[in-house]
Amino acid sequence: MELENREKPDFSVKIEALVTEQISGSDLPPSNLKAEIVQKYLEGFQLADSCSKGKVAVLVGADYYHNIVLGGIRRLKGQLVATETIFGWCLIGRDSDVRDVSVSLNIIIEEDLISGLIKKFWELESLGIAENEFSDPSNDSVLQRFESEIEYQNSRYRVRLPWKSDKKYILSDNKKVAERRFERLRRRFFRNPELYKSYQAVLHDYLQQKIIELVPNTCDAERITFYLPHREVVRNDRSSSKLRVVFDASSHDVGEVSLNDCLHIGPNLYPDIFDLLLRFRLYPIAFTADIKQAFLQIEVDEKDRDVSRFLFTDDPTDGSKSPQIYRFTRVLFGVNSSPFMLTATIKHHLRKYQGIYPETSEFLNNCIYVDDIIGGHQNTEDAYRTSTECMHIFREAGMTLHKWQTNSEELRRIWIKGDMVSGDSSQVVEPSGLPFKVLGVSWNKREDSLYFDVQNLVKFLSSRVNSKRCLLQAIGRIFNPVGFLGPFVLRVKLLMQEI
Repeated sequence: MELENREKPDFSVKIEALVTEQISGSDLPPSNLKAEIVQKYLEGFQLADSCSKGKVAVLVGADYYHNIVLGGIRRLKGQLVATETIFGWCLIGRDSDVRDVSVSLNIIIEEDLISGLIKKFWELESLGIAENEFSDPSNDSVLQRFESEIEYQNSRYRVRLPWKSDKKYILSDNKKVAERRFERLRRRFFRNPELYKSYQAVLHDYLQQKIIELVPNTCDAERITFYLPHREVVRNDRSSSKLRVVFDASSHDVGEVSLNDCLHIGPNLYPDIFDLLLRFRLYPIAFTADIKQAFLQIEVDEKDRDVSRFLFTDDPTDGSKSPQIYRFTRVLFGVNSSPFMLTATIKHHLRKYQGIYPETSEFLNNCIYVDDIIGGHQNTEDAYRTSTECMHIFREAGMTLHKWQTNSEELRRIWIKGDMVSGDSSQVVEPSGLPFKVLGVSWNKREDSLYFDVQNLVKFLSSRVNSKRCLLQAIGRIFNPVGFLGPFVLRVKLLMQEI
């Protein structure tokens, strides 16, 4: 079958079609788009269709998308976007003047939560033996596009966001949602000045490091924007950074898409946790480190920064004062594609050092999980050489390795005496009262043993009433990736069968 432009027959596409009696059970609804909008924004442009009510005559598959769409895009009023095709301009989205009837229904479904807890439990139990999840066919193209767009400037990497081409231009700004949630946060600041002080300190530090910036007045008004709501998370089990500001990229208004909906998650480039922990136990000299603020060390291209806007105020006591508008200049943790962008950037960087530090490059390729380095060596000399080469490799990417941990007192003394603690380049962690964890498993460095810390689980159980829900929630807190707790987990399974 050949489809062609009604006025310009030279613009055509040949497709293979399957004939069926019915494509859709309903007619295409008539457009309620106002004529003056079309006249104002698309005067002189040929529309592909008359927007009248009618039957669906031909349904074209996505495999012909790039044969039909030419690439021209015009942002019209509200969420309305015009896309240029070989048949003329197609309108996508809706006019902001349209008012949809909104129906709210509140219901509590307990079974979904319980089934989710059980699913999580069995996923952990099958770690290392279950088949890999089906790979997204778009992952290869996402990775190829990332590699073609990544840049290295001023000792730092700069990346583009992995946009879904069919979602990018329907993203609304989410500003009203962000304003409502910030107003609630501002009132909490007013009631709790200490919270505001801690919150402000985090954002001030970001501003000093140029991780965030005030939105410039010269910003392109036509650029896609998105406002991120945010809140605090306090972790008392951390030895540092107890308060963190987290941003909600899954936020969206009713009937709209979120920023996360419009971005590819990207392929999973992490090594298997099971393999990583086994390799960690293989060597007599074990050590760990992490990349300081890893995500925030990678710049986002200026074209994509306006989808990471957020609101803040320098005076929470004045509710009438308009909040300031900031945006991130770096990769933001909380965006679904950020783990992929971090790992892909690190692997891209490591390829530069395959000829200079071949052994260390291979070590890092196999021993990095998100921002953690977990590995070891047969002797102290090799462990020190690898750790210093790791420092140099990441320093060239604008990243700092810190919080070094080891089971070897000799290696720790060499670290302290060596250049690894000069200036701000590293931090060797002294023993503390808090349990240190390797990929979620507690590690006793002095004894070089892994153990399960029951303190949080006991605290959780002591504050709950015994019930099936409580049992399942407790099970969800048992992280057993290597199977060390198998005999104990078996008893929990038997108890589940009984109830």
